Amino acid sequence: MVFEHYLRKVPSREEINDDLKNKIRLFSNQKQQLQNKLINIGNELNIEIKKMNSYKKWVKFIRIRDRIAHGGKFECPYDIKDVLIEIIILIMTLVSGTNIEEKGWRGVVK
Repeated sequence: MVFEHYLRKVPSREEINDDLKNKIRLFSNQKQQLQNKLINIGNELNIEIKKMNSYKKWVKFIRIRDRIAHGGKFECPYDIKDVLIEIIILIMTLVSGTNIEEKGWRGVVK
């Protein structure tokens, strides 16, 4: 929604190509679920997020979160440290543009 606003206000809107406009709309879609946004970002970086173990675990974490948020009872079998490590791996993969599960931390952390 914010990006749509700015696209309408840009004085030289014709200079912004359609590919960029489509990407802005895709990434600014507020109704899209977070896991789908992660996949879209991964696609832009040529990283197959869906194949990453961290992503698969992320989806499980979301299901647990949703059950709890909607009043369900659920005991989480994960240690919070493990959850944080998986989320950090996923975030750093997207921020660095390097699949840390495949290539490790070398080159990402200096």
